[in-house]
Amino acid sequence: LGSGKQPVAINRDGTPLVMWQQDTSLISIRTLGERPTQFATSARFPAAIFLPAAKRALVAYEQGPAKEKQPGIVIERW
Repeated sequence: LGSGKQPVAINRDGTPLVMWQQDTSLISIRTLGERPTQFATSARFPAAIFLPAAKRALVAYEQGPAKEKQPGIVIERW
């Protein structure tokens, strides 16, 4: 799918959602066969979960400078 580290993949009602860290960005694919797109910048350590009752996925990741300041945690619908 692409180069990088910290891969995450979930199945959202038959649709695969894939995300990974590439350098300081998070890259994602929402449909197999499509071109990867940038999901977030200055971000790392993605985690994802599918909530069947809500038919939604949530993704969480760390964002912000890694060494200079305290990075923040972002949680959003995917």
